Amino acid sequence: VVSVELSGYVRAVALWHDNGDKAKLDTFDLWGRGQIDVRATTDTAIGRVIGGIQLRGDFKEGDHTVNKNSDTSPDTTTKMRTAWATWQMTDALSLTFGHTGQIAALSNVSYGTVVTPYGLDSTRRSQVRLTYASGPFNMRFGIEDSSRDLRRSAMPDFAGSLGFNMGMFGFRAGGEVGKVAVGVSTKTGYLVNAGINMDLGSMAKFNAGVAYTKGLSCDGLIYTGAVTTAGSVGCVNGANLVKNLAFQGNLTVNMTETTMLLLSGGYYDAKGDANWDKGWSINTALVWKPVDALQFAVEGDYAVAKRINGTKDKDLVLGVAGWFFF
Repeated sequence: VVSVELSGYVRAVALWHDNGDKAKLDTFDLWGRGQIDVRATTDTAIGRVIGGIQLRGDFKEGDHTVNKNSDTSPDTTTKMRTAWATWQMTDALSLTFGHTGQIAALSNVSYGTVVTPYGLDSTRRSQVRLTYASGPFNMRFGIEDSSRDLRRSAMPDFAGSLGFNMGMFGFRAGGEVGKVAVGVSTKTGYLVNAGINMDLGSMAKFNAGVAYTKGLSCDGLIYTGAVTTAGSVGCVNGANLVKNLAFQGNLTVNMTETTMLLLSGGYYDAKGDANWDKGWSINTALVWKPVDALQFAVEGDYAVAKRINGTKDKDLVLGVAGWFFF
């Protein structure tokens, strides 16, 4: 017998933002999104098996997250974001395979409602991993696909993480190592990170994280782009691997039973990239969720990205969004 759960959301967001580097609200976009999550569970003679698929479609004019001037043609994208299965072999040991969040991702670091701040990020990767969880402790270790932009290797990436959560306080640390293509040869790149989270119940929640990479910054664990900033820190510059240090912190304050205030900030410092040097952002949002099925938010974001030549890209974003959850 298989139990299937269906959930998802519909979102619309209105964005006023700059279309250059002067931080003026001179561009307007209205984006729509739909997402469906399917989760299935079945009990077998050798343990429980759980699997999931996530499908998302975005509807917008141009993709301002990639190119600040690409607003001349419609951009409708539908993609499967995750497809994974977990075999719970014992009460403590499980095997996960498929395409889902990276093994070393800091899952306790969250983001704003409309725009992802500069700083720590996580992406999804095809993988096979083992997880051991007992009480407040958990460990993950496995291999991940290394085929992506600027990176081709005959070996997979190896990643692991260790964490614990005591209710009000949690901690996680992780790392990843893999080969990075540099011309016709390869070099070894790596990433290490650590994060904490505090849960004060009905009052507030706080989390923060730090990550350092060498040659793996293009994986998405260091996010360098806001809505209108073009470009991102790469993995390789000539024969050298790019280094990147990033921080991010988030604070959620429960003002009432239905209203929350979100505050977050991020910072990165790249060494050796061909274009980008440093960047930072501050973000704030007021969220109102009158019932579980509906949520509305007003968000403001300001970000600065400094180039190697000394010039700066400045981003100012005001967003108003609404969600229907089912």
